[in-house]
Amino acid sequence: MQPGSAALDPWRPRAFAVTQGDASVLVDDKQLDLPVDNAVAASLVARFGNRVSSAHIDATLAQGLKSVQRFVKGVLVPEGPFTLALSQLALDTLGGDNTLSFTPLDSSPPGTFGRLLFVLPSDYDGGKVCVDHQDVDLAPHRILALYNATSLTTAPVTRGYRAILVYHLIYTSPTAHVRCAPASDADALDAWLCAAASANSPAWLYAYALRGPISNLAFNALCPADLRLVRDVAASGRFDVCLAHLRDGVYDEWKILSEIAPYPWCGLSTAAAVGLIGQDVCTSMSTCLVVWRTTSRLHFASVDAALSALEAAVNDAPVWGYVSRKALAAAVISTYAVVATSSMDRARLTATLSQLDDVGLVQSFLGRYWHTHLTPVATVAPWIHAQLVRFGWTSLAESLSVFVYHARSVGAPAFVASLAGLGDLCPALDAPKSLELLKQLYHKLLSTCDVWRHDVATQVDTVAYLIMLEMHLDRAHESGHWLAHRLPPHATACIDAYLARTATLSTVLTKLPRFEVVVPALVLAQDRAPQLMLGHDVARYTALLAKIPASIAPEESGDHELVAATIAHLRWHHLNVKALEACMAKASFLAIPAFLWFAREHRLVQGDSEISLLAAGIAHVVAQHSWSEHRIAQARLYYHSLNVEASVAVDAFTFFAHFAPSEMRAFAQTWLSSTTSYRPIYHLLKDHSDVLRRHTSSSVYADVVQAGIDRMHQGRLQPDAIGRSAAEAMAYFLQCHNDVAGVSVNGRATST
Repeated sequence: MQPGSAALDPWRPRAFAVTQGDASVLVDDKQLDLPVDNAVAASLVARFGNRVSSAHIDATLAQGLKSVQRFVKGVLVPEGPFTLALSQLALDTLGGDNTLSFTPLDSSPPGTFGRLLFVLPSDYDGGKVCVDHQDVDLAPHRILALYNATSLTTAPVTRGYRAILVYHLIYTSPTAHVRCAPASDADALDAWLCAAASANSPAWLYAYALRGPISNLAFNALCPADLRLVRDVAASGRFDVCLAHLRDGVYDEWKILSEIAPYPWCGLSTAAAVGLIGQDVCTSMSTCLVVWRTTSRLHFASVDAALSALEAAVNDAPVWGYVSRKALAAAVISTYAVVATSSMDRARLTATLSQLDDVGLVQSFLGRYWHTHLTPVATVAPWIHAQLVRFGWTSLAESLSVFVYHARSVGAPAFVASLAGLGDLCPALDAPKSLELLKQLYHKLLSTCDVWRHDVATQVDTVAYLIMLEMHLDRAHESGHWLAHRLPPHATACIDAYLARTATLSTVLTKLPRFEVVVPALVLAQDRAPQLMLGHDVARYTALLAKIPASIAPEESGDHELVAATIAHLRWHHLNVKALEACMAKASFLAIPAFLWFAREHRLVQGDSEISLLAAGIAHVVAQHSWSEHRIAQARLYYHSLNVEASVAVDAFTFFAHFAPSEMRAFAQTWLSSTTSYRPIYHLLKDHSDVLRRHTSSSVYADVVQAGIDRMHQGRLQPDAIGRSAAEAMAYFLQCHNDVAGVSVNGRATST
């Protein structure tokens, strides 16, 4: 590549390069004054000949060795790390063989790939230098770096002496790096992109202006130089390329692709931002070559494409520029964070990881799974269990703790309980000392409770699993399954203090709503694992409930599951008076469907003392009811109906019809007296007529119909002055009244 193109293509590989510099030189520990005087040069030639060995020379480059190395690396792009070693001080004389001056005096050390020449200031004429068939101005203070394979010729010096420091360029690993010729375009581009990456532009996607103009995005329209570049870069296997039109981006240093022609692979979108190589020639809407490393495909590829590449790599297909299949797998996990994938994609990924059989990849997967707040743990629980069996829990304990912490709201408590044999997400973990892992994960779950911001149903589910785990671990401790019985007391005390230093279940429960969360969780735990909840456990938790302030409540807008919470309270407290009072205060009219469920579930019958308590509670709720927007919203969640007042009334009437028929009429009067509008009565009759007729006497039904007519009469709603809905309601009331009383609709309408 010609250095003359450097201004256009700063990254292009070169066979040589020239820069400026200064140096100081000692000859046999005596300072060599600069510029070199002809008399001094003549004395050196007399003593050492035209080449003074490095054994007599101590030279220091003013810009420093590292700076010179950066210069060589940036322009020559050597194959690997290298260093400089001084060979000689050459002195070109009138009539001498100047070519020898540029040739090292000693034999080249192993790994030598080039030379670096530093021209010291001196008074001379002639000595024209030609490198790689190009004239090069090697005036004093110039530094020339070139490969061994690069040709160099020089004309004789016609006057004075020219002094040159000659250095070897040596690879630090001569067996691994052997290239002594200019880099390919791909090698140079790779090195340039590393240096060109900045915080303000994407480090993975760059474009540079083509050298020859083309009318369309077609590779066969490229000029020979551009086409050779494309083929060289693409053939390296380290880059993908495409042709694109660019338009201005948000920032000055960004351009946005507007059209793309891929070669040979491309997953780019036309909205990708690119950095520029040679920004002064890449103008808006210019045609450019866009390049990116194959390892950057994951930035553009779809999840399906990435997983397909990983699956193919397991069968020895190319690994997208990565050093190994495991490296590609780690990049897939890191890039997609196991988040934005479907259950099928996750199954494909875990199956591939199982084939790779690497504990590090499993650890990476578990550590990255925290992003999946919308991904249930159930989809990967069996696979994680298999990895615990395969690699042992001790090698995965740390990453599994991270997984449990970040997946606490998407099923981690259920997963840990399943490992203990208390759930169905995966088999129980049957491994030596697995109880120690369960204890560690249990305390990790407890330590996350102070950051819960989930709906009430999720909190109930989580707390239930925590209660189950606590009881399970307590049973294991009592049965002597802990290491505690085989360790000194002070050691177990330190371990327990470390594990339980952040929270205990008791402290967690005292910060949660007693009515909506804690009691329902206790009942749910009892249902899931009845073998664990013994008498002393019930007494312990009952005592704990008394310490939880009743004022703690979920957010008003949350889904409180008031009916389920009411049922849980009735069951846990065995329907005592205090439980009824709490249910009526918290749930209000939503206690009515819970009371009906409780009576049916426990097969209560008329005359039972519990029936009297429930009937009195329903009558009290109806008489004191409050239809707040919040409770109406909760009722709609339960009934899935807009007419919740009518739905509640149906449950209440059903309760009295089945369990307290003698109190039915009194209740009906209580309900009707609390209803000031005709609408609840109309919806009760219209939507639940069959239920009401089946569960009430004709006299109660007649009272309800008459109450509806009375409400319309009290509202002074005349048939000719009311809206359509009210007119329909009045007509329906009159029809129902006709069915009960046996009089004509017209006659009843007239009397009304």
